[in-house]
Amino acid sequence: MRQMVKFEIKKVFSRAGGKITVILLLILVTAVSASAVRSVGFVDENGKITYGLHAARRLRATKAEWTGLLTEEVLAEVIRQNAMVEATPEAQSHNVQENNKAYAMKQGYSDIRDFINCSLSPFREYSYYRIDEASPEAAKE
Repeated sequence: MRQMVKFEIKKVFSRAGGKITVILLLILVTAVSASAVRSVGFVDENGKITYGLHAARRLRATKAEWTGLLTEEVLAEVIRQNAMVEATPEAQSHNVQENNKAYAMKQGYSDIRDFINCSLSPFREYSYYRIDEASPEAAKE
């Protein structure tokens, strides 16, 4: 088996077209990976958005607070937290910078928020704001 793999690799690299294809694939993979890392955004408490590797690390650290089992209590707590954030002046403002400050408070549990939105939405429908209408008792559903 090992000899077969060596033979196939040797066959790919023996031709100029094979070498060029491998180089192009490496360039493509590198470009797509860099684009994916640059597209991750993090909103700090001042409403400033940063992108890149540093933002991905900060976002992962923020979401780490909500790791664990997804129980009814956790879902109810997310619904309560979301309601508290939505009641703040930042969330009620029409200023984008202020709205970003409100989003910064919610991004830690955004994955759970999306899960709740999907769970409470009717079949083949999705509403980003479905959780805003939910009560903590809806976590039992």
